[in-house]
Amino acid sequence: MGKGSKSGIAEIPAPPNNILFIQNLPHQTSSMMLQMLFRQHQGFKEVRMVAAKLGIAFIEYGDEIKCRNGRASLAIIYNGLSCV
Repeated sequence: MGKGSKSGIAEIPAPPNNILFIQNLPHQTSSMMLQMLFRQHQGFKEVRMVAAKLGIAFIEYGDEIKCRNGRASLAIIYNGLSCV
């Protein structure tokens, strides 16, 4: 049984894709701030902030590999990044 599974079925993590999920951002973080940070990495497409939930954003890259590269280059700065 997977840890935290309610149905008794093991949870399988979703495979990585081209969208970077960010959480626990400071509430004053803006879309423009994130664009300036992430557009320096090849394949950057757009930033999507979650208006209903402060501190969450999605960063879209052209493909899974570019997403992983963007995440890896920023992992030293911010440890809450995952390509989901």
